[in-house]
Amino acid sequence: MRKVKKDAAGGMESLRESALWLLGYRARSCHELRERLLGKGFAATDIDELIARFTEVGLLDDGRFARDLVRYHTRAHPLGRFGLLRELRLKGIADELAKKVLEEELSVDAEVELATETVKRILNRKLDFKSKYKKAVGYLSRRGFSSHAINGVQAMILKNREFEEFPEELSETRED
Repeated sequence: MRKVKKDAAGGMESLRESALWLLGYRARSCHELRERLLGKGFAATDIDELIARFTEVGLLDDGRFARDLVRYHTRAHPLGRFGLLRELRLKGIADELAKKVLEEELSVDAEVELATETVKRILNRKLDFKSKYKKAVGYLSRRGFSSHAINGVQAMILKNREFEEFPEELSETRED
């Protein structure tokens, strides 16, 4: 943990340094930054002033943070719309902004496609049909995919049930 000198004269400077160090480590929402700085013992009024300034100059932007988080979770660690909404709420993003970003970044059809891509590796396991089906549906449910997306994947699995191996377009593994 990084130690920052706190004194009466340099309180805002050490607050600014701590905030910049935290933002240099990874992007954060206004809420996350505020909570971290409160945990370091800085005054709430000073933190709010700093966050307002950082937002004004573009160092903090909850909308950009939310879009980046949604893009990350649609590429590297797939989450469905409900999972993403839950993640955004945990990061302190307002519901209205979170829903707007989800509408822009992950349409309902795109979620079905993402769900299908996500379960490909489960479908390629050497398991009986019933096990593959249950594992795929359970995995998507735990990852916060909507019932619409899960139903789309279920239909695809049932449609391809007669195949010993899943068709080539379903067998391709996802490249991260």
